[in-house]
Amino acid sequence: MKHILNNLTEQEKQAILEQHKGGMKVVNENFSKLIKATLGDAKPLVSEQSDDQNTHRYDKGEQSPGIEKFLSNPSDEKISTGLLKQLRNDPFGKGKIVIIFNGEKFKEPGSFLFKIQSDSKAGKCYEITNYDYNNRFILNTQIKITANGVECKKQNSPVKITGGTGNNQTKPTPTPKPKKFCKAKLLKPNSFADVSPNRIKQLQQFCSRNKKLWFKQYSDGTTGVCTSKDIDGKIGCCTLTCMEILERKKVGPPPSSSPTVNN
Repeated sequence: MKHILNNLTEQEKQAILEQHKGGMKVVNENFSKLIKATLGDAKPLVSEQSDDQNTHRYDKGEQSPGIEKFLSNPSDEKISTGLLKQLRNDPFGKGKIVIIFNGEKFKEPGSFLFKIQSDSKAGKCYEITNYDYNNRFILNTQIKITANGVECKKQNSPVKITGGTGNNQTKPTPTPKPKKFCKAKLLKPNSFADVSPNRIKQLQQFCSRNKKLWFKQYSDGTTGVCTSKDIDGKIGCCTLTCMEILERKKVGPPPSSSPTVNN
């Protein structure tokens, strides 16, 4: 009050002193007019309460997801990040918000979010039963929340797609293909004893003249093409296939023994 009187003129001070002469009381109305005439309309010491007692509670978009939405889905990073910015940019408290949640006081929004997220990892979420936003001018803005613990809702897992060509599909683990080998088996030794490279090469040349003899037959039922490169004097699948057919049909000279397969 002293600093206000210092700005008054001598005439204004004298008018105030005259009210005290003869035991007169200060006239509040005149004093109020005098103060307003000097300083203008004075601001009230306590701001008006916000009409909306649910500030920061409900979802109002991506930038303001609200506490209620966060409590039901604390693990959503987009919601938690948006709520933290929303609380720290409180239009009245300018970030100085005290949150009292089920009697526990949190002096910073981040610590409140951390507590809720920790509970959600144990499967506990919350449903609000009472909410009160109190914008106090002198003290920090205060939010009182009472909530019941509920089981967290299971979030939908990404659907695994086993067909199609989408980028998000999960490819099934391929079943390893069985190893295939030459179906024709080595023949038992017989009277044809010459298995020298030259003798085997002669047999390969004989087989290559007939397409019904010169091919590879595998254990899985598939066949392969034999070419002139397979006429090499070594017993491979082309030679074995031809030998087996000849033995079955009793055509041509059979080998004299069971040679070792090289390919």
